[in-house]
Amino acid sequence: FPSHDIIHKVPLSINGDEYPYLTLEINDGNINHIVDKYQHDGSEPEVKSVFFMEQEASTSIYTIVSWLNIHKAENINATYYRIYSYKVTADGRYKPDSKINNDLNLRGYDGTVNGKTMSFKYKNASAVKKYIKNKH
Repeated sequence: FPSHDIIHKVPLSINGDEYPYLTLEINDGNINHIVDKYQHDGSEPEVKSVFFMEQEASTSIYTIVSWLNIHKAENINATYYRIYSYKVTADGRYKPDSKINNDLNLRGYDGTVNGKTMSFKYKNASAVKKYIKNKH
C-alpha cells in the first residue's frame, strides 16, 4: 500500500513512523489527523486494503489489517485479520464506526490455530462490501 495517496479525493496515508503503531492519517492541507492506530501484536500490522463505501448518505473508510501469528508451542501458524470502519462526523473528520468495528464476524484467523484449520472469509474489499451490504 502506498505510504501517501489520495484515495476517493481523501488525502489518506499509512504511517509507520510511530512505533509500535501503524497509523491511518488524513491530511486536511496543513495537518495530518490520526484516524486510528494499529498496534503491533506479535508482528507488525499490515494494511491489506483501504476502500470506501457509501453508507447512510455518507462515505465510510474501511481498512483490512492483518497480523502474522506464529507460535509453535501453541500450534498456531495463521494470519489474524480485522476489518475497521470509519465514518465521517459533522465536522468532516472520520471516527471509528463501533457498529462495524464490534462485529465479531469481521475479525478472525486464516491458517492453523491449535491444530485446527481456519479460513477467514473477508480478506478483500469485495467480500467485505458484500457482507456489509447484506448484514448492516
